[in-house]
Amino acid sequence: MRLFYVALGLLLPQLAAAQFNTFQPGSYVLSSDQTVHTAPKLKLRGSDELVVKNAAGQTAQFTPSDVSWFRMGPRKYISVGSFYVSVGLGGESVEEAFVQLLDSGSVLLLRYEASMTRPMTMSPGGGMNGGGNATYNIFLLRRTTERTLKQIPGNRLGGGGTKFRDAILPYLAQRPDLIKLVEDKTVTLDNIEGIIHALNTGQPYAIIAPYTY
Repeated sequence: MRLFYVALGLLLPQLAAAQFNTFQPGSYVLSSDQTVHTAPKLKLRGSDELVVKNAAGQTAQFTPSDVSWFRMGPRKYISVGSFYVSVGLGGESVEEAFVQLLDSGSVLLLRYEASMTRPMTMSPGGGMNGGGNATYNIFLLRRTTERTLKQIPGNRLGGGGTKFRDAILPYLAQRPDLIKLVEDKTVTLDNIEGIIHALNTGQPYAIIAPYTY
């Protein structure tokens, strides 16, 4: 019985998240037709299924290969494919996905929502800890002249570290001021929206409050 309540406690947050993943108004463009279609209700399931519901209540499901981009509420998503992301000690190859477009210009800043299954562990007292699915925000960069997506990692402590600097510096070659901020450890992964916005607009770096995704 104790294990039942432990399992139920682990499931409740996931059920609550699913409950509040409600439909929102928006628009979308199909890969085969560049007409902008408005829809009263859109919902994203995971990162690879878009559900569209019309005024009559009829639904249609689309994959990233079906849709070029779509807007859902205030957010815009585009379709991408063939990239690898690493999370913790593991990683995964992604064939195709919908990713949120956070900034655009010479470089696209994208957010991919990765869902990983965490194993359950037993505490010294005999209780079960962890388990269930964990969701991670993965930030990706892509030059508009290229198709390659690059994950920008950060360490657990402050979002910086050698991997962060090595990954982002090649994109900042034309901006010595931004390079200095990165090398001086003034900015980290937590500031990536401000960094890329400054790069795309030619403006000085300014802090952008983290967006509620």
